[in-house]
Amino acid sequence: MILLIEDRFIDRTVIENSLQEKFVNNDIYTATNKDEAMEKIEKNKNNLKLVILDIRLPKSSSPNDIDCWENSAEIALHLKTLEKNDKFQRIPVLLITAFQDACIQNVREKIGFPLRYFIKPFLMPEFIKVVEEMLPDKQRD
Repeated sequence: MILLIEDRFIDRTVIENSLQEKFVNNDIYTATNKDEAMEKIEKNKNNLKLVILDIRLPKSSSPNDIDCWENSAEIALHLKTLEKNDKFQRIPVLLITAFQDACIQNVREKIGFPLRYFIKPFLMPEFIKVVEEMLPDKQRD
């Protein structure tokens, strides 16, 4: 299972369609905010193979929520705590963002470990290639 966490409809749709086209044997789930993402992670943590995470996300679906990098950092930290449990293997995280330097650095400093990232807009073939590299071997088809 691949979880795509992206709040912008057009970005989410394009990425999701590309993932479904390339990785036909994988379930592709989406979330649009931190709360929804955390719920899907908890429900599917045994089958989660990759998380694609937008750096700036709202906390919930409330129209008053603002996008901020802290929400993405909390998601990444939660995934890291799952790894500490022997039942779970490392869950790779691929960050996507339209914001350079400051947001990426803020997330890296808060979570304390490096993550791969793509700056939007990106070329889909390059993005798919990195996703393919990050998935466990038998999940790539």
